[in-house]
Amino acid sequence: VVFDPETGKVLKGSLANFDPNTGQPLSSSNIIEPIKITTSNEIRFQAQLSAKKRHRKPINQFGGVGACVLYPVGLPMSLLFVETGVISSFDPFDPYYLSLNPLQRIEYKKEYKSTEKTLRRNTIYGTQLGCFAAFIALVLIS
Repeated sequence: VVFDPETGKVLKGSLANFDPNTGQPLSSSNIIEPIKITTSNEIRFQAQLSAKKRHRKPINQFGGVGACVLYPVGLPMSLLFVETGVISSFDPFDPYYLSLNPLQRIEYKKEYKSTEKTLRRNTIYGTQLGCFAAFIALVLIS
């Protein structure tokens, strides 16, 4: 571990990156970046951002319409699809996810799944509500 002599912060790199005779950095860059400490809020924010980016809204809307069309079977199927989290868009090879330690990965995955479930719920149930409203409007007009 290498410390910045002025600030005392932990820096990336090791003593092997410095010339033992001169004390100068061996790399072409004289700047050593500080190690970034990841907070719990940052992890949750990144998980939410990633879930929103990977959210497949058209597929979920199609599922909501399909549940309305296949009424007796479709509603329980959509309920199972939303609440179980089957066919998740979670990417275990996301570079940010891989950079986290095991405890942080658990927190990231939990927040990702929670956000993904909320987005699915809003999309599928919102589409079903729209279908139901259109059906009621058709009945009232007729």
